[in-house]
Amino acid sequence: MYKGDGRRLLEDLKVKYLKTKKGQYPVPERYAGTENEKVDWPFTMMLLWTVIDESNKNSAPGKDAITYKLLGNMSDAATRGLLEHINEDSESLRLPKEWKEAKVYFIRKPGKSLTIEDMRSSPSRFVQQR
Repeated sequence: MYKGDGRRLLEDLKVKYLKTKKGQYPVPERYAGTENEKVDWPFTMMLLWTVIDESNKNSAPGKDAITYKLLGNMSDAATRGLLEHINEDSESLRLPKEWKEAKVYFIRKPGKSLTIEDMRSSPSRFVQQR
């Protein structure tokens, strides 16, 4: 059984599983590296549909309540609008706050005691990947 109060438990879980501190990886105002044609291109409709098709349709929705199943059933017009929004934000580096935050739940492994070592993390937010 964990020895300590709830606040200390959360801190210990963050240290063990998240390994980041707020501001540890600041986003630069503008990319300063060399150009890379393989990644310096706008998202395409094909890529968006590939990501949606290959996603886990049974995953829990995020704070916005949008599921991959819902995304997979969007109309062509809605999909084009989403793609435009993603590309505008990507090019301007104005990523919505919600895309940079995650809510992580810690779940006790089945049949295990309530200790730090017997917990696993379960993120429940959409993570933007390219």
